[in-house]
Amino acid sequence: MSAKQSCPTSIPELIDRWAWGPDGLWGAVAEFARAVGVKYQTARKWRERGCIPMEHWPAVVAASRKKRVRGISLEWLAKACLETAS
Repeated sequence: MSAKQSCPTSIPELIDRWAWGPDGLWGAVAEFARAVGVKYQTARKWRERGCIPMEHWPAVVAASRKKRVRGISLEWLAKACLETAS
């Protein structure tokens, strides 16, 4: 999946955009974790829950811009987390 495709529709899909090489999903979560400065287990739990804590949103937005993942903003993260909660 190219990082230049359309905006992800969920937190798990956002994290999956970091996939590369033969490691598949594990590689995606590990790369996402490195990019936003958290441990692997933390990113894995965020993916499972479908929500990222608000204090990490600026790092996620910055990493997404660097990775060229379209459409990721503070507003997008808020909406994604609200949709998961409902």
